[in-house]
Amino acid sequence: MRGALSLVIEVSVLFFEVIGVILIIFTGLKGIYILFTKKKPKKHWLKPLLMALSFLLFVEVLETVMAHSLNQLLVVGVLFALRAAMVLFINWEIKHDGN
Repeated sequence: MRGALSLVIEVSVLFFEVIGVILIIFTGLKGIYILFTKKKPKKHWLKPLLMALSFLLFVEVLETVMAHSLNQLLVVGVLFALRAAMVLFINWEIKHDGN
């Protein structure tokens, strides 16, 4: 049973990491396009990045289940805190954007 749970968590982690990376690449390309076309960006062009970071936060939560040592748990906790801070900052930026 434990092996099946580990497999499900590992596959889920991989799936959500791939989705997060795809969204980050999409947002980066969109930002480069906006930069070089000198178009005024739409108000919420960073929302896909916010969603990508949310997927990656979910991955960190799943990885806490797989942590086997206190050191691994500490690393996962620090990564979770950094990604949560980025989500809060981007969300604040979207809400306070003057566009």
